[in-house]
Amino acid sequence: MDPVRVALLGLPAMLGDIVRAVIEQDPALRIVDRTTQQVDVVVCTTEGPIAGDTMESLLNSGSSVRVVVIAVDGRSAYVCTPTGELSPVALRDAIHGR
Repeated sequence: MDPVRVALLGLPAMLGDIVRAVIEQDPALRIVDRTTQQVDVVVCTTEGPIAGDTMESLLNSGSSVRVVVIAVDGRSAYVCTPTGELSPVALRDAIHGR
């Protein structure tokens, strides 16, 4: 099975070091450069232009990439998964967690 390709974007140095260490301990995960390789997961923070730019570009591309957004303090995170084209039914399903 191919490893999950993970791109780290705009993480502050200390948080980036911690996330990188966690990923490198798991042989099923591989850190890649988003500009030169396809990715399966993007990890970014809640602050700075990268989070907004990343989300906007992924939404506009129809990508199936998951996004993990980590709070700058590193204490919490959100995992965003694509829902596809947004319809009234898809919106209700997303709100209900289906």
